[in-house]
Amino acid sequence: MTLLVLDLKVPEALAGIDDAGLRRALVALLPKLESYVISFLVLCVFWLGHHRLMHLVRGVDHLFLWRNLLFILFITFVPFTTSLMGEHRDLDDAPLVYGVNLALILAAQFLMWRRALFHLIDPAHAELAARWQAVRTRYLIAFGVVAVAVLFAVLDWRFAAYVYLLLFFVGTVQPKQALAH
Repeated sequence: MTLLVLDLKVPEALAGIDDAGLRRALVALLPKLESYVISFLVLCVFWLGHHRLMHLVRGVDHLFLWRNLLFILFITFVPFTTSLMGEHRDLDDAPLVYGVNLALILAAQFLMWRRALFHLIDPAHAELAARWQAVRTRYLIAFGVVAVAVLFAVLDWRFAAYVYLLLFFVGTVQPKQALAH
């Protein structure tokens, strides 16, 4: 997540700049800063989900490892898609590409949960059917949020990127039957 901030750079041509020029340069960074905060909060949700999942599994197998690597692959694209969205938010495709990347991350993490719940968690540990229902519901809502944000981006709604912040609430608000022990 800290790699996201590497794209926040004050312009190098600051020699001889005054306070007003520095303020203008910092204000020009606001779209990137907004995208950084959105991505940081979204990545927090993915990290929390991964953390919950890894506390439940009793071990991993080959298929789970490959799904985890796929998850990490898509996570590594987040700095690029964040930068794209921060620099080109006025273009429909920037939040659209960001949303496609988030959908791929969600899909990989969903597949990890499925594998873990049905193959890597001690059945005596929890009611697997109820837990699977809660996981499915949460991921359907998350996919819905991404779909709405992508639709808003395609419809040229200027604030489509902010819809992704809803993922933070989907991932952090725990239902009565918590997903983790």
